[in-house]
Amino acid sequence: MVEDNEGNIYLGTGLNLLDEIPLTRDIPGGHRQIETQLWEDIQTYHKGYSGGRILQFKSNEDSEKVFLSDDEADVKEIGHVLKENSVYAMTIDKKNSIIYGITYPDAHFFSLDLNSNTLKDFGEMLDTLTYSGPERSWRSIPRALVCLENGKVLTAANEGFIVLFNPETSEFEYTAERIPGEYWESWNYTGYPVVEQLIADGDNIWGSTSDGFIFRFDLKDNRIYDLGKPRVSRRIRAMTLGHDHQLYIIAGEQGEPCKLFSYATCGTKGFVNWSYISVDHSPYYAKRAYQFEAISTGIDGTIFIGESDRRGKLFLFMPGGKLFPGGLNPKNPR
Repeated sequence: MVEDNEGNIYLGTGLNLLDEIPLTRDIPGGHRQIETQLWEDIQTYHKGYSGGRILQFKSNEDSEKVFLSDDEADVKEIGHVLKENSVYAMTIDKKNSIIYGITYPDAHFFSLDLNSNTLKDFGEMLDTLTYSGPERSWRSIPRALVCLENGKVLTAANEGFIVLFNPETSEFEYTAERIPGEYWESWNYTGYPVVEQLIADGDNIWGSTSDGFIFRFDLKDNRIYDLGKPRVSRRIRAMTLGHDHQLYIIAGEQGEPCKLFSYATCGTKGFVNWSYISVDHSPYYAKRAYQFEAISTGIDGTIFIGESDRRGKLFLFMPGGKLFPGGLNPKNPR
């Protein structure tokens, strides 16, 4: 989702990519046959799909209207992107009212001019098929891109290199900087990490990778600074920048409970582990959650965290609290 200057929300649609893609069990042997079969199964999953669309929700209209569970969302379709592809990631140039995005699984880069409703497909932005994550049965495609003040769009593409799309030339400009992660340098395999989140903050871009690393890209000197990773395991599931100039990070793979971390962008504190996400307001209710895919900063600085499994709940985290000495609650039973 992206938001324009008037508060309108634009949503990219697609197939449910949190589902397990049906994989072919019996396959022939051969050089890189698993990768070949993965690509065929991914294409089969999307075969016949009419393609992702971009919907507009005008949040300032009928703000007092109450929606019930059987009501349809009050949205308007403004763009049909590409057949047999989902809309995978989007950003918006608010100054020029242009949405940029990436599709899955063919990794086409596109733009949608909101003034004229003109959609342009710039073709594939990746020339390799790799399956390094975020999920091993999916093709690795950047999950984030960000529009800069000069109108260029930044993401990480082939071999993990930071690239910028120049709307004036309709071409990608490659830098010499790679995002941090595993690159399988000594293996007979083509694999590299992709970006999961990108946040613009003045001359800095804060980013995360599918291998669980946090990095800072300095726009002034075009250099990446590897800040390390908050957990041993892979994946940064979600990340936002708080009003207190700290990054709030949801980290962890799907096979383990997520944890909340913070990182002070001033560089003086490192990572702070706020641990698992739970609420205890006994005897009224208590809730401990495990899987999250979304986090956002509210107008007043509250951090909103969206649960993504079971009957998902919305959690609120208020920055400013203090950890127990040693980082653990001494009253928790062990």
